[in-house]
Amino acid sequence: MGIEAPKLDKGTLLRFYKQRGVQQEILKSAEGREVGVRFREGGFGKRPDTLQYPNDIIELVKAGASSFHTKGHFNRAVMEGVAYSLHDSMDALKSLGIEITDTVRIIGGGAKSALWRQIVADTLDIPMISVLTDDSSIGSAMLAGVSSGVFKSFEHSVEVCTKMGAMVYPNRENRAVYDRGFEFYKRIHDALAPIYKDMAK
Repeated sequence: MGIEAPKLDKGTLLRFYKQRGVQQEILKSAEGREVGVRFREGGFGKRPDTLQYPNDIIELVKAGASSFHTKGHFNRAVMEGVAYSLHDSMDALKSLGIEITDTVRIIGGGAKSALWRQIVADTLDIPMISVLTDDSSIGSAMLAGVSSGVFKSFEHSVEVCTKMGAMVYPNRENRAVYDRGFEFYKRIHDALAPIYKDMAK
């Protein structure tokens, strides 16, 4: 998520955003990008702002700004939301007595992103290894190979045809952050579930 100060009075917000380190981080993140500014009443500004100088930040805070977000923050929020969904699915498996404690293979377009692989590993607290050959056509060829005798077994076809990428290990510090985020994710999901049900009628 973006940089956000404690939701307190304007004086506290100003003290927070006057910190040189906070300002540098915001300006670094905003360089060449438009920034979505959220205000204390909960709404966003009518248009994206371009931040170039520390004073740009201070003026927005004086106007009631409480946090600053770039497109990258929103993109990461989507990636983290998918990771939380996988966490939810893993919890469902655990409720059925299926424990996942070993390394997990991650496939698909998202698996090509090192950042996304790390987010998923941190969220699930499980080492991840990307599979470089995961097209469905390859799977079909492997099945045909087993059927025709080209491969001795399914295991043999996997050994010959499957190539592995880099291993990603969970970051324990990130895990603590994602555990807290997952609790909010579940609360939001449960709160919206009745609304989604009504919309589907």
